[in-house]
Amino acid sequence: MSDFDQREPHARAPVKEGLPEGLRPISMEGLSLLQIDDSGRLFWDGKPIEVSKAFTLTWWQKVGAVVAIVATAATAVVEWLQYFWPR
Repeated sequence: MSDFDQREPHARAPVKEGLPEGLRPISMEGLSLLQIDDSGRLFWDGKPIEVSKAFTLTWWQKVGAVVAIVATAATAVVEWLQYFWPR
């Protein structure tokens, strides 16, 4: 039995079938471990919850993004010119 189980036994709920390995639900009483401060930061049992998932684009994705930006900007310029200087 882990330290968490001994300290907060009410934080466990019956495990449902179909959950991935290592995941478990918490009980309604266990939700008292979830807190929020005045600035809106989220805490679990007094410890801050930090969620970050960085991603990087491949070289080809960067090229595609630049092409899309240039095409969008060119379209905007053409439309702007047609609006202010109609033929």
